Amino acid sequence: MKNREKARYQRNRSTARSFIRNQATLEDLQELEQLMDKRYEEIKTSPTD
Repeated sequence: MKNREKARYQRNRSTARSFIRNQATLEDLQELEQLMDKRYEEIKTSPTD
């Protein structure tokens, strides 16, 4: 099961990077920047296991 999760993570990561490098517009990048800032804060303030 963990192997599937790791494969899904890697596939999604690769897809996101490819989109950013090859297709993203300025508007896309601005939205992604906002989403990343929000996610960064969520991770930074969440308790670690």
